[in-house]
Amino acid sequence: MSSATIDQIVALVAEELADVSRNARADDKHGMCRLLQQLAAEPGQNWQERWEAAGLNQPGRTVSDLADDDPKWRSRLTRAAGIAFAMRLIQPTEDALRATAAPQYTEKFLALSRDPLLEEFRTRLQRHPVSADGRKSAIRHLCRALTIYGIALADPGALVHYANAHPGCGIAGAWPLLRDMGVLPAWVPQAAGRQDPRPPVGR
Repeated sequence: MSSATIDQIVALVAEELADVSRNARADDKHGMCRLLQQLAAEPGQNWQERWEAAGLNQPGRTVSDLADDDPKWRSRLTRAAGIAFAMRLIQPTEDALRATAAPQYTEKFLALSRDPLLEEFRTRLQRHPVSADGRKSAIRHLCRALTIYGIALADPGALVHYANAHPGCGIAGAWPLLRDMGVLPAWVPQAAGRQDPRPPVGR
C-alpha cells in the first residue's frame, strides 16, 4: 500500500466501501484522489513520507487546510484522510488524528482492519459487564491506539503505553478481556491506565 499508485488506492477505496451509498462512495473516491494528488507533489518515497513532508503530522495542521475555504472539499479531504488512516496507508500522530476528526472513524477502522483478533475483542466486549458508554470508549480508544502506533491488537506494549498516557480512557476496563484472549501477558499490571482517584501527596 505504501507505494501503490493513486488509481490503485482509489479503486481499492471503491471496493472496500461498496456497501455505502453511491453518492457517499463517489465523494470518498474524489476526496481520496484529491488528497493523494496533493500529497504526490511532496517529496518522499511513499505516502507516509509525503504526508509528513506536507507537515500534516505537525500540531496545528489539519488535512482540511488543503482545501482552503471550500467546505465541500474540506469535508471530502477529512473523510479521505480517515479512510487512509483506517487502511494503514498513512500513520498519523495523535495530534493529527485528533485534528482530522474523521466522521465514524471507529466504524471505518473496524471494517477495514480485517483483524480477527480485533473482531473477537469486539464480540466479547458486547457481553462485557460494563456500561454502553464504557464499551464505546474502550473500542474507540483501542482503535485510536492501534492507528497512531501502527500496530495490530497483538502488540501489548503499545497498548499499555497508550493507556498510561490516557488514564481513565476506557481501555483499562477491557484488560480482563484482553488477558482472556492472551493479548496481555501477566506482567501488565491490573491498574495500568486506570484513573487514580487519590489526590497527589500534599494536596
